[in-house]
Amino acid sequence: MIGWYSETKGYWETSNTPSAEIQNAWPSDTAQVALRPSPLHEIDGGAWVGPTIDQLKVEKLEELAQIRFEAEYGGFSSGGVEVDTSDRTRNFIAASYTKALADPSYSVPSFKSAPGVFTTLNAAQIIGIGDLIVDHVQACFTNEATISVLINDATNEAELNAIDLNAGWPS
Repeated sequence: MIGWYSETKGYWETSNTPSAEIQNAWPSDTAQVALRPSPLHEIDGGAWVGPTIDQLKVEKLEELAQIRFEAEYGGFSSGGVEVDTSDRTRNFIAASYTKALADPSYSVPSFKSAPGVFTTLNAAQIIGIGDLIVDHVQACFTNEATISVLINDATNEAELNAIDLNAGWPS
């Protein structure tokens, strides 16, 4: 790959050196430059300038949010029952939770806990799973908040890179 830059066109890459005919069609200020080190780098006077600490923090916080999302929706196991924490399951358990609170004899005869695996849940189990889902989701957001503080408090790239985004997630 070859990097090119023009004040009017910006930065682009080619897989090889274009013909003179193609290059003649480019803006007159086009120059070959080093490849962009990262999407956050900006060119200044023909040289790449690294991202600011604030840009790096935004990128790190976005990565953290994705990890939280995966942990939040990744589910958990309780008493031998695998609990999916997708929105669909959460909505079903929330509705069943309300019914179970109102009627202690209520049950769900075919709760799908895994592909091809169904189990009966009584009212107490539904309430317990509902509480566990709430706790699981809140633990994910609490961990994201804790790590976010570390990211926001970082003063340089080395401190930012030392933060373990994978630590502390519920399983």
